[in-house]
Amino acid sequence: MSAREPEFLTELLGPTHELDAFDSGEAETDEWLRGHALRTQQQGSARTRILRSPDSQRILGFYAVAPHDTHREDLPGSAAGGLTTVPGYLLAQLAVDRSLQGQGVGAELLLDAMETIVIAAEAAGGRLMVVDALRGEVLAFYERFGFIRIGTTLRLYMKISRIRAALEAAGR
Repeated sequence: MSAREPEFLTELLGPTHELDAFDSGEAETDEWLRGHALRTQQQGSARTRILRSPDSQRILGFYAVAPHDTHREDLPGSAAGGLTTVPGYLLAQLAVDRSLQGQGVGAELLLDAMETIVIAAEAAGGRLMVVDALRGEVLAFYERFGFIRIGTTLRLYMKISRIRAALEAAGR
């Protein structure tokens, strides 16, 4: 019995990945991938993980994670846990190529990002994962996963402890 080859792989962005054909439908996001993702990674300010087919270097999706501090006054009381500055991680980017949108790939990328953040938090600490939605439908996407909106902004958060529990419940 042979092991089935995975449909997609996620890995750290590298210089051999093909960026030019990626089209999420969001010009600003696509431009960030092409113009900034590798540089921010080399500078150490963020890590970008990409999604690709095993037989291609073409990027089909990606997300970027960066360390991030949130101030207590920007959060509901229970999220801050008594801290003035709350350490955590920002999901700075998450996008899927148009060819795969609507097929659950964004959800899989988000789960991969959540796993990455839990691993980072276990190694270096961190209380929250924060994400900024671009617009209302993106906000609804994150809310379906249990992210909590901060006031009337498009910023959402989830405690790392809650992410860890959700991933364990999902068998990840």
